[in-house]
Amino acid sequence: MPTPKSPKIQVSELQRSILEQIQNQRKSSVTEVGRSQIILAISQGYPNTKVSNHLGVHYGQVKRWRKRWLSFEAAFAALASGPDDGHLRLRMTKKIKECLSDAPRSGTPYTFTAEQYCQIVAISLEDPALSGLPISEWTPKEITNEAIKRGIVKSISSNQVRLFLKGKRRQTP
Repeated sequence: MPTPKSPKIQVSELQRSILEQIQNQRKSSVTEVGRSQIILAISQGYPNTKVSNHLGVHYGQVKRWRKRWLSFEAAFAALASGPDDGHLRLRMTKKIKECLSDAPRSGTPYTFTAEQYCQIVAISLEDPALSGLPISEWTPKEITNEAIKRGIVKSISSNQVRLFLKGKRRQTP
């Protein structure tokens, strides 16, 4: 059974110009440059294996970025068919950069809001005597107990509080 051909992608002259600009700008990240190169090579009609070999990247990466560009083609077409108020290039650049950026990653959802984080850190800055505790300095365990007592969070580990105090937090954006 023959292998199916990779689907063709459409890259307009404006999009090509933007992708080339991304490649040549000093402020572009290495990731954006590499992904732009992949899209430009694919747009010339080359199959994934040839693009992979030519650019020295993994075949799966080329396949992924072909699919990603295809998933954005409707959005690109909607932008291009809309009125050109002099900002089409800017809007298209923004959409292309969105396409070239990392997709959201899976993983555990954020647990604490920025407000909860700030309230917990604020406890550490208070005098423990104001909370009626017979201590001179807070420990992560005591901050944990106080945060739960005040209703800031339902539960939190002392280790998480320790990470908060070190500036490493896992919170909602």
